[in-house]
Amino acid sequence: LLLQTPYALYPVLDARRYYEWALEILAGSHAPGPFLYEPLYAYLQVAIYALTGIDFHHVLVFQAFAGSFGAVLAYFILLDHLPPRWSLAGALAYAAYPVTLLADTLPIKEPLATVLLLAVVLLLQRHLRSGRPQTLFIAGLVLGLVFLVRQNLLALTPFLLLVLLG
Repeated sequence: LLLQTPYALYPVLDARRYYEWALEILAGSHAPGPFLYEPLYAYLQVAIYALTGIDFHHVLVFQAFAGSFGAVLAYFILLDHLPPRWSLAGALAYAAYPVTLLADTLPIKEPLATVLLLAVVLLLQRHLRSGRPQTLFIAGLVLGLVFLVRQNLLALTPFLLLVLLG
């Protein structure tokens, strides 16, 4: 299905802007001031292109693997609340959800934000269970990465604080 869409042939809209921005960075041009768009996705593309060559399909492959890792994170998040079989069923449902499958194979930043946010949730759960400040520190760092991918997720910050205080 994906191979029959324009997204598999070339980047369009936001994906095109991030692709062009990554090429500019690879060429040595850096932003002179504040970022218009969240920068982490462009820099991730730069890292992928530096390692594998300039082809946006490599980004799609990376995102497919990152999406698979999201299902693993979902399993461990659910495992804190459900029996292993139910946790596995939930993770498989996440992995098989059509919107997730499509988003993980499109050159957009949302799948990366989702995986990072799942990592934050898992780290916060681990902190609440163990009380270790190192886990909370790492969760804060990963949350910072989330904001560098999707700044509008800053709206979640008060709710995350409520989880920590509750």
